[in-house]
Amino acid sequence: MGCANSTAKTEEIQKLITVFGATGAQGGGVVEFLKKDKCFKIRAVTRNPDGEKAKKLIEEGIEVVKADQSDVESLKEAVKGAYGVFLVTQFWEAFDEEKEYNEGKNVVDVVKESGCKHLIFSGLENVEELIGKKCPHFDSKAKLEQYIQESGLKFTIVRYSFYAENFYSLMKPLKDDDGSFSFNIPMGDYPLDVIFVNEAGECITNIFKAPEKFVGQAIGLSSVCQSMKEYATLMEEKLGVKIATPKITTEDYSKLGFPGAEVLAVMFEFYQTGKCDRDVAMTRKLAPSMSTYEEWVDKHTEEMKAAFS
Repeated sequence: MGCANSTAKTEEIQKLITVFGATGAQGGGVVEFLKKDKCFKIRAVTRNPDGEKAKKLIEEGIEVVKADQSDVESLKEAVKGAYGVFLVTQFWEAFDEEKEYNEGKNVVDVVKESGCKHLIFSGLENVEELIGKKCPHFDSKAKLEQYIQESGLKFTIVRYSFYAENFYSLMKPLKDDDGSFSFNIPMGDYPLDVIFVNEAGECITNIFKAPEKFVGQAIGLSSVCQSMKEYATLMEEKLGVKIATPKITTEDYSKLGFPGAEVLAVMFEFYQTGKCDRDVAMTRKLAPSMSTYEEWVDKHTEEMKAAFS
């Protein structure tokens, strides 16, 4: 998956990639791998160019621009002259399906107008159509996928899995009265696809490098797929903790009372159906350097220990 015209001077063959959400999880991972590759120049898009992550990118010599997906004029500047665009949209900040769709549509329209050659969009399935229950942070992206498919753009859809990083952050384990821990993740014995989100940026980079292989496709990204018991067993061995098998159901989860509990309960129910199409083999083909699950735990030992403290 080398650069085209590899005998030319690097500065002549580098293609500009605009990365939305460049200081977030997905976009940040994409930036990390793009900057290692001599095929591309990067334009990192953020709403907060004065933040610490943005300042770090600037220090590394990466172009950082301020843009908001609700501000069309700022989007025009962000994608001007770009060969490719990586687009990730935001549901959780406003919990607003329509807002996410409309903002994503703004970007797609501007990208088409700009003459961009390849849009990679971080999408998801339409859960409401597949299981008859609304899951807004999936459904909004699915509707945007459809809009992109009808736009005439050259595109690739990537669908991320459950973030492994959730194990030590948003969904870190709870300590039980007997000193053991458990994850409030209602998957029972069902397998759960997990993505190492920072490492998935290698997939995006290699799709940009070989667009003819991936244009028009939807690719489900997953680093590993196994049961929560299997994920927990390795954590026990590596971290010296006891992790109980979670007993919580999706119905119980929906009643936990925190913002988004009902939405996430439907997501987990969708995961259980097997209709969430992810491809570990393809993901690892696109990301040859991706860690094994054991290697990932070793790399994140300190974060995991803190989560179990």
